[in-house]
Amino acid sequence: MRRLRMFQLLGLIVVLAMVLSACTTVQPAGAPAGEAAATEAAAPEAAGDAIGSEAHPIKVLFVPSVDANVIVSGGELMAEALKEATGLNFTVSVPTSYAATIEEMCASPTDTMG
Repeated sequence: MRRLRMFQLLGLIVVLAMVLSACTTVQPAGAPAGEAAATEAAAPEAAGDAIGSEAHPIKVLFVPSVDANVIVSGGELMAEALKEATGLNFTVSVPTSYAATIEEMCASPTDTMG
């Protein structure tokens, strides 16, 4: 009976240690906490034009399920509403196929939506 209690207690300690270790955050080696956040925030702006600007609009992609002109005209209305709501610029396009839409989204995941 005493041995069973010992194994239960040991098991509880191991489980608690695993739970507590999963709740910690890992810092990159050699970087203080404040510097890591600052460099991540500055990196996209240093790379070029900001996403959503006139020079780098967000691409809204639609799958060609019906006539592309119908999709684009509805998408333009949505892009205008999004620009009013967010202040960002959007371009609407309909790639030639579903696969082409997925390829475009995978090629530039930071500035596309579909």
